[in-house]
Amino acid sequence: VRTFEEHAAAEAAAREAARAAEAAASEAARVKAEFYAARQALIAGDEPALLAWLEAGGQVNAMPSQRDLTLLMNAAHLGQERVVELLLKHRAEINLQNSKGGTALMVAARTGHERVVDYLLQHGADANL
Repeated sequence: VRTFEEHAAAEAAAREAARAAEAAASEAARVKAEFYAARQALIAGDEPALLAWLEAGGQVNAMPSQRDLTLLMNAAHLGQERVVELLLKHRAEINLQNSKGGTALMVAARTGHERVVDYLLQHGADANL
């Protein structure tokens, strides 16, 4: 049998855990929304907007779900060599893999963007993943 103090402490801990879970969910939703806005800027070729997002602390390696592509993978898919360079300068992980094992290098190769493939290889992409 719990004492009143034990019950109150357990209840307070449960409330704190619920607040922490809510804050984490809110943060995850914020990161996801910001990622999709950055991805739209990338797709639209709006490099100044993408740069502003990166300089404001945008999470360059975000992958809101394991099926998604990182921004680097998206840029590789579109053959945007300058954006690939920009993302790497902002610490994009060149060999980051999604749930299917895909990397930016694989995406660039599959979509026929030879210049991006060459650039990624010159900057440390692992062709053996």
